[in-house]
Amino acid sequence: MRTDAIIRRALVAAVAVLALSACQRQGGDDEHVDAPPPPQNLFVGDIDAAGTRPSWSLKIRADKLTLNQDGRAPVVVDNPGMLGEEDRAVWSTTVDGQALIVTLLDEGQCRDGTSDLLYPYVAMVTFGETTLQGCASRLQGRVANH
Repeated sequence: MRTDAIIRRALVAAVAVLALSACQRQGGDDEHVDAPPPPQNLFVGDIDAAGTRPSWSLKIRADKLTLNQDGRAPVVVDNPGMLGEEDRAVWSTTVDGQALIVTLLDEGQCRDGTSDLLYPYVAMVTFGETTLQGCASRLQGRVANH
């Protein structure tokens, strides 16, 4: 009978060890196992902005920024890269000695003033002495207001 008790205790101990080892992290880099996913940058991807009074539009693409204003030649520059925070993104460069600064703010919604569309971002574009205001969205980001 002693042999049966010893075998039972050995089996119980073995099962306990296996159960505990199943609870431990298995391989890999422990530093990143429990890390939350990085926050998604709201301002990554193709973005269009536009405003009225005066009428203007801006396209932000991976390689270029294109500013169109009524009655003026388009301004096309290499994308200088975005500097951003959680709720703000800024692109800054110069064109023929004039500053071109594009600022997008995530303020929940922006109404363009001419349609029934809501946009997720407020847009401000400063080019030289002119400051333009409007709305912006990633190309798939527009939401119709109902």
